[in-house]
Amino acid sequence: FIDSQSHERISKKKKSYKMYLKCALDTLFRDVRDNGFWNEKEGRIICKLDYITKDGKWVPDENIEFRFAPFGLMGALYWRYTNPHSHQNYDSNMERYLDFLVRNIQSNGKIHDNNSGGFEHGIVLAALSLGSLVWSKLDLIKAEAYLQKAKTIYKFILKNWPPNYIFNNHDLFILWGIDLLYEAEITIGKPAEAQNIKNEISKYSNWMYTILDDNGLFQTGDFRASYHQRIMYPLWGFARAVKIINEKVYLQSIERCLDHVIKHRMEWDGAFLWHPPVWIYKKKSIFKWRIGINPFRNYFFECHQTFFINAVEQYYYGGGKKNYLADEIKALEWIFSTNRRGKNLVEECGIGVPWRMMDKKGRINVRGQNFKGAYEVGSYIMALSDIVSNK
Repeated sequence: FIDSQSHERISKKKKSYKMYLKCALDTLFRDVRDNGFWNEKEGRIICKLDYITKDGKWVPDENIEFRFAPFGLMGALYWRYTNPHSHQNYDSNMERYLDFLVRNIQSNGKIHDNNSGGFEHGIVLAALSLGSLVWSKLDLIKAEAYLQKAKTIYKFILKNWPPNYIFNNHDLFILWGIDLLYEAEITIGKPAEAQNIKNEISKYSNWMYTILDDNGLFQTGDFRASYHQRIMYPLWGFARAVKIINEKVYLQSIERCLDHVIKHRMEWDGAFLWHPPVWIYKKKSIFKWRIGINPFRNYFFECHQTFFINAVEQYYYGGGKKNYLADEIKALEWIFSTNRRGKNLVEECGIGVPWRMMDKKGRINVRGQNFKGAYEVGSYIMALSDIVSNK
């Protein structure tokens, strides 16, 4: 379903995309002393790098948390699992951080962090499940250990965020983690347990299908349901689930959502609006539909470009046939050339990954936004990995 013009364009770009992917992986696992995200002493990826404008320096934020850093690991593991050209250069780093995560999961599956919700548990579940899949070809004992720990998180998720008890679109990310857990269980686990996980995937997917609005957005009651990341994150798991439970009808809803975002949220230069200034959302109350307003700070984020690409790639994985490749390339090229600033954001950043964002006038030094999160790098690696490996 890839037309010849799009195929020619991506073929010309593939070499540079491979280079950007290589640089991103290097940055993620480069020592913090050299403007990387890797804490060698503790064997883990750090949360983020803060840019000190007056000094022109990057300063590591090494606080332990379970949102930004595990997301970075998840992206690298996704590359390692899905990309036929992946190598073992970073396996020891990924193994050490997986072990770090394992040590921070309580016996009941709860993360050792009182601030962690469904979103964080979904991220760590995805990382451990991918770790199990990668290590199934390297060390089966290790792979089984990651799988068992992932299943404790999964049980905690079922207890605390079952269908119809999710009121934040971020928490819909748990379906992505459960999808990957199923793949790990079917690969190295027990068929009966894999079937039970598949049944839960069906329950979550069916419920998510019932809360879609006319534009294909998931209405959980979340005030910010129309925010770009809260549209894209749920699509990853929803789309991947299609292949697992064979519900092809869901693909039409995913197409409706992608089409809406492309038509109404993609700017002339390929950037995605973070959110509209005014929107309608469904509140779980007697008043049903309500109006959300946020006319300020409508920035363009590099990670939003890759969130979209990842959603499209999971749509393809689920069996989708509509051609979105030109839109993917438009979204990706915004990072490297077509943005209103007219600059390559990787060069602007200077550490091997793109600068975080810009405002509508193309200014990148925006107060409160001068940092680079590991989660952004993880999503960027996932997007480049799939684009590079596309046939």
